[in-house]
Amino acid sequence: MLTVLAFQLCAAGPAVAAKLVPLFPDQRSGLTVVEAEDALSTNMASEPTLVYGCSGDRALQCSRTSQLRGGEPYYVDFAVFVDAAGSYQLWYGGTPPGPRDQYAPSYFSPLTVALDGGNPKPLYREDVTVAAQYSPTYYWVKTPALDLSAGADIIRFAIAEPRRVDKRYVFNIDLVLLATADALAAATPDELPPGFNTGGGAAPSDIQIRSLEDYQSFIASSPTSLAAYASLADDYSLIGDYLNALKTLSRALVVAPDKPEFLLLSAKNRLWRGDVREGLDMYRRYIAVRHDDIHAYEEAGKVAAWSGQYAESEEFYREGLAVFPADLSLLVNLGLAQLWASQGADAQKSFGQAEALALTKPELTLRLASIYKANGYPEKSIALLDQG
Repeated sequence: MLTVLAFQLCAAGPAVAAKLVPLFPDQRSGLTVVEAEDALSTNMASEPTLVYGCSGDRALQCSRTSQLRGGEPYYVDFAVFVDAAGSYQLWYGGTPPGPRDQYAPSYFSPLTVALDGGNPKPLYREDVTVAAQYSPTYYWVKTPALDLSAGADIIRFAIAEPRRVDKRYVFNIDLVLLATADALAAATPDELPPGFNTGGGAAPSDIQIRSLEDYQSFIASSPTSLAAYASLADDYSLIGDYLNALKTLSRALVVAPDKPEFLLLSAKNRLWRGDVREGLDMYRRYIAVRHDDIHAYEEAGKVAAWSGQYAESEEFYREGLAVFPADLSLLVNLGLAQLWASQGADAQKSFGQAEALALTKPELTLRLASIYKANGYPEKSIALLDQG
């Protein structure tokens, strides 16, 4: 009987699966964006860091005190594809490279950039344009253009040497953007990373990073100069001196008590220093004047949940949902806070709301799958994609 059954199964032949037709996102010809969390290869970190304010809420971060064994550099490889040969602008979101000038302030590590395994080319601060800052310690950086043939290429960024201020190997990267001049000029905001800014205009910007002493001297001579306070606090944050960053911001808040930039930097520096209670309280002050900043609800809610303050976490997320009622990230993180607080039924309700919204459009399904993955729940991401 088993022999007959086996013969019948073989005679029936293998089942033929229906052919899947891939659905690719619309993308302008001559424009490619690759997120750091989608890098081809890296030894900078074992996984991306959750960074609210970055594209996709994730970035690769490296801050090491020593080289790898054998002198191998810390690097990240990006696989890119262009459909036509030409000259392409290469931008990235992250920390600028350190300076070539030995007397210039060195808060970042100098870099190298290489194409398809070729010789690495040095990349110093003097070789790039720092067009704009879009999040604390993250800038839009324009590097020298690349001449590419049509097809696939691999672009490698590597840390060439430690920064001089403390001999650490420091580089953070959010994404890379490769574009022809025409494609970039014609691109709509929806086709570009959130907040992307070339610093263009009649007088294109190139942000200069000055020394701590320069900013301190400028503040002493002009104590109402708000930009100097912000830059000095940024520099202190970059080198991990959060106490002096907070002292600077406290002076700035005396001059401008409700300036959102100072409140946000103060909240973040308190959290980076480990003062969770003070950081969350400062986020309350910030949200009171900038209730339209969705990242504030996300970060404050997440930090509150990580520190076991689930009721306060849920409060931040619900306040955010009152302003952004259909935001998938806020719904998922609300569900996670409820799950960690042993409120299983409420958590499933929040996840269900997010999934019902996401399954209406393929791009929303992909967005929600990415949110689940970024928050450490790849199994929920896979289950969602199976449904979609």
